[in-house]
Amino acid sequence: MQEHPELLRLVLERDGFLLELHPTKVLDNHLVQRVASATATQLGASAARSDTAHLELVRGGLLYALDALETAHSIFQENPSHLGSYWHGMLHRREGDFDNARYWFRRAGTPPCFHEESPMGKRWDPSQLTHLFEERPTGKALEDARQLQRAEFEALLTHCLQMTRNS
Repeated sequence: MQEHPELLRLVLERDGFLLELHPTKVLDNHLVQRVASATATQLGASAARSDTAHLELVRGGLLYALDALETAHSIFQENPSHLGSYWHGMLHRREGDFDNARYWFRRAGTPPCFHEESPMGKRWDPSQLTHLFEERPTGKALEDARQLQRAEFEALLTHCLQMTRNS
């Protein structure tokens, strides 16, 4: 990922970042509060007139990465766009609500950031990762799921950040 402002780096470099497939507690409450109250610039937007909807998806994505799923859910639920629906599917996958996750992924379609070859070696398919989560992987399969979860997150966050900077 490209160079980010301090707050984004703090989240992306936080110990435990996206290690849990099904988190049960918030990773860092102090950092959650900082993200929740962050300005557009602190979230990485380059202009004061940046796209508010995409900026809120960035905020929701950072909360998602800090395992603050309930707070992130509120943000994704308020965004009816394809990107909001995709984030919503990711969130339900981490909650263990796999059928609901698949619903939101179908509703979202394939975001532009996943049209290229993916870490899975072909076009990105969120249902494959959802199936892997459902299997409650261990060992190498768990590490693979974690890496895919991070790659999916980074691609979507980067895309949303670009949208805030291009508005």
